[in-house]
Amino acid sequence: MLYQLRFQGSSVIAACRDLTIRQLLIASKGQNNERTQTYREGNHLIKRLLQSLIILITFVPFAMLFPFAVLSLCRTPGGAEVVFWLGPWSCCFWALIYSQLSAVPWRQGASAVLEWREVNGGLLHTSIIATGWMFGALFFSYVAEFLLIVTKRGAVWLPVATYSPLAFCWLWRKVHG
Repeated sequence: MLYQLRFQGSSVIAACRDLTIRQLLIASKGQNNERTQTYREGNHLIKRLLQSLIILITFVPFAMLFPFAVLSLCRTPGGAEVVFWLGPWSCCFWALIYSQLSAVPWRQGASAVLEWREVNGGLLHTSIIATGWMFGALFFSYVAEFLLIVTKRGAVWLPVATYSPLAFCWLWRKVHG
């Protein structure tokens, strides 16, 4: 028997007597499952991209502007607590930016940057170093804040403790520059 099934624009033709209509439907659904899975993966990818963009849109302005608000926030106990928990995230953002801008000869143009990157191990190696600076700044900012609390200093010194890893990054670049 010759069966012809139409399924979403494609046709499945079977010229075999051993296949039943049910087996043909299962075979045509298998093609549809591949399309559905591809569609789901595409949707998942777009959702993840939008999630990343939302995080970027909210985090970057916060991290850029937070150092300006730190001095006024430290005047109250609630503000000092906000600085304690959120300040290191701003510090790690600035450490990431500074560690890259101070190391790369970006003022000399794209060819100098590409040459520098080639000499220093490529994009992956420099990205790993930058990530190390970022997470190191986050960790040591929390350590410095904790040590400030343990030594019972006032909240006046909290911005200094919060952004001390950024000062270390600056000193490191000046010495090893």
